[in-house]
Amino acid sequence: MGDIALVMDGESGVHVVDVADASAPLILGSVDTPGFAARAAVSGTHAFVAAGERANFGLLVIDFSNPASPRLVAELDTGSPALDVTVAGDRAYVAAVSKLHVVDISDPAAPAILGSADVQQAVGVAVRGVHAYVAERQLGVTVVDVSNPQAPSIAGRSLDAPDAVRVVV
Repeated sequence: MGDIALVMDGESGVHVVDVADASAPLILGSVDTPGFAARAAVSGTHAFVAAGERANFGLLVIDFSNPASPRLVAELDTGSPALDVTVAGDRAYVAAVSKLHVVDISDPAAPAILGSADVQQAVGVAVRGVHAYVAERQLGVTVVDVSNPQAPSIAGRSLDAPDAVRVVV
């Protein structure tokens, strides 16, 4: 992203910030989001934002190719608030409370859920190879085999990670 940073305000927006001069970051543009914007992952000039609140929740896609005028180009309902997202290739992996969704983002304007795995308290996700690692609060870490994106399956669970909220692999 070079000299650009994306900042989720936690309530209802994403801001594109020029950080070329570290002593004077400058907001270039903003876009309102339905519900809170929790976390984002970037691929090219698109941000994939985990978001949610009451009736509005899911994956939001923001095109920031024009940093002064970012725009919301797609919304994907995930059925429950999305709390984290990571991107690997043309897939987004969305932690949405009771589900880990594998989403096709080959066309950012038309994201589509390929498959989902049932989890219990998904708040964080990271992917390496054919496994997604899901942080599940007091439950620890759940490993999901995503080698078949249409039918992701639980590969294992670790029940000894206290209050797991983020996973980095």
